[in-house]
Amino acid sequence: MEGSQPVEIGLKNYLDSMDSAESIDISLAKSIYDQKLGVFIDAREFVDFNEGHITGAINFPYESDLGHNKELLDSLFYADKTLIIYCSGEGCSLSEDLSNDLYENHNFYSIVYFEEGYPIWKEFNYPIKKGNENNVNDSMNKDFFTFIDYIIILSIILIVGFYSYYTTSLRTNII
Repeated sequence: MEGSQPVEIGLKNYLDSMDSAESIDISLAKSIYDQKLGVFIDAREFVDFNEGHITGAINFPYESDLGHNKELLDSLFYADKTLIIYCSGEGCSLSEDLSNDLYENHNFYSIVYFEEGYPIWKEFNYPIKKGNENNVNDSMNKDFFTFIDYIIILSIILIVGFYSYYTTSLRTNII
């Protein structure tokens, strides 16, 4: 079924019946967008997302060696919508890589990747947005670094405390 476009069955049925992460073209991506049948995921880095993205898209940068945010994966999994993943278009494989990763390793079965990506979407004057209103990593990173800061501070306090106790007990035992 790879690469086939829905002809005889409705778009929703087509999206629900996929048996792998499939590539779609601009016209199918726009139909899914117009009918609100999916969640658009931007696999590019935050800087690229911030410079411009499909309106309503979520920034979910793909990096093969990093784990994914479990809460985000859970919310996308239970959204009961097709995931439409895109990137920078020609020469960029982030959308295909993320699609295959989510399909093969995280049990997402209604997932497509839009290879032509953001450049063609913008070229057709389809809805785009600048800024980071849907960057899922933005608010999480603030909390994450705050947590790391606390761990570092606590570690330093414990190291200094143990060092002080150890050196004091050595001096006491020598005298």
